[in-house]
Parts: sequence; structure tokens; C-alpha cells
Amino acid sequence: MRFKFILAYLILAASTTQAADLKKYDVSTRGGNTDVDYEFTLDQPEVNTLASDTTKATLLAFYTATLGPLGPLAAQYVNDRIADVKQKAGPKGAWVKMTIRNGSQLKVWDVYPL
Repeated sequence: MRFKFILAYLILAASTTQAADLKKYDVSTRGGNTDVDYEFTLDQPEVNTLASDTTKATLLAFYTATLGPLGPLAAQYVNDRIADVKQKAGPKGAWVKMTIRNGSQLKVWDVYPL
């Protein structure tokens, strides 16, 4: 896993474009649960290439940089839902909202067209 993270970081560092655009990052405790709310946008080229290894590695580095240990989990949730993102994206891309509860459970998943 460490090698994948290093590789993803190097790909991100070499990239001239940023993967995604972070809109919200919030950690809160509700009813004894810890929720990490995370919202970001993907432009249309990012949506179109979500399944590529390069985009996956770049997004993994982006998620890990913003979510720390939850980064790989968030990346996996997005990878598992590529078809949903592509289906719901608009002509300018997609706005993605997710909430990860207690460090392991996807509580909220929403995709809005841009």
C-alpha cells in the first residue's frame, strides 16, 4: 500500500492539473458517530477519465492529502461508483458529496450535475 501511495503522490506532483476541487471538508460527531463530510467537484475531462489508472492514482493522492487515513477508502468509494458519477454528471462535470461514518461506512453518496 505504501508503494501505491508514493506512486500516486509522484503522479500528482508531476501533474500540471489538480484532480478535483475540494468544496467542503468537515468532521463532526452526531449521536455518538463521527462523520467526515466531503464535497468536491470533477470537471468533465476528469469525469471522462475516472476509470483510467492515471486518474485513479491522482485522485487517490488528492483524497489522501485531504482526508489522511480515510483517503484510500474515499478513493475506493468513488472507484466503485464511477458509472454513477458518469451517468449523473452534467456538461461541466459533477459535484460529489459523501459522508464517511466512523471511518469505514459510506453514509451519504450524492452526485449532482454541473
